[in-house]
Amino acid sequence: MYTFYCRSYQTMMRIASAVLPWRKPKLLEGINSLSKLPKLIKSKKIESVLIVTDKGLLQSV
Repeated sequence: MYTFYCRSYQTMMRIASAVLPWRKPKLLEGINSLSKLPKLIKSKKIESVLIVTDKGLLQSV
């Protein structure tokens, strides 16, 4: 019965994901691309941001 529940849930989510509107990520790249970020955030009226980085990215700057 649990397997049936899981498979049903997966099927419903697969159908829903095909119908839901997905935003494509905006890629900022190039020299001084970080300075373009505040303007983009304000223009899209974004209220929260998640920034992901790692040691390699921090050391390359």
